[in-house]
Formats: sequence, C-alpha cells, structure tokens
Amino acid sequence: MVIDFGGGWLLPRLVGLKNTNRLALLADSIDSKQLVELGLVYKSVEKSDIDVELNNLIKELNAVSYNSICQMKKMIRAGLEMSMDDYLDLENNVQLKAFEHPDGIEGAMSFLEKRKPDFK
Repeated sequence: MVIDFGGGWLLPRLVGLKNTNRLALLADSIDSKQLVELGLVYKSVEKSDIDVELNNLIKELNAVSYNSICQMKKMIRAGLEMSMDDYLDLENNVQLKAFEHPDGIEGAMSFLEKRKPDFK
C-alpha cells in the first residue's frame, strides 16, 4: 500500500517533508498530543472538558467578525497557491472590501471609541 487520499500532496504542506516521511513510511499510530504538536489539530482536551472548551471557543469566535473569519480563511487557503506579490494584491483587495462591510465599520468605530465591537 502507498499513501492515499491526497496525503502525499497535503501532508508536506501541513507538517513538512520530514514529518510526512515519518508518518507515511513508518505508519505509526499517533496520539492526540502528537497531532497537536504536528499542527494537525488545534487543541486536544479531555472528554470531560469538551463542553467547557467548546463554549469558550464559541465565545471567542463570537467576539470576532464573522465576515473577517470567512475572508481570512479564504485568504489563507488561496495564499498556499500563489506568489507573495499575488497574495499581497489579494490582501489589499480583501482589506478594502472589509472596510466597507458593516463589520469593518463597526470594528473601526469601536477602536476609535475605545470599546468592544458589537458585530451583528
């Protein structure tokens, strides 16, 4: 058998060549701590703490503009397949649109008024 499901393309981009070779060639089982160390998962928590951790994450994400989250995720993914110059052009275009979005206006106003933003 060989690496499948696009792993040979995706893993080097996520964890580097050395870790990809280790994962693919040795096919060792890895635990949640190693997944976190490799950057393949954001965080590992005890099963008993899942609800508390999830609620904390939701609270943190709700404090951020949903529009900004969506745009940043698109930019990060797109950036993997373009040059730095092209990425900076993309960043400029998205940034200009973000300032025109209601969340951008709210973010700027909350900064000027020294208060927490209230994104809708």
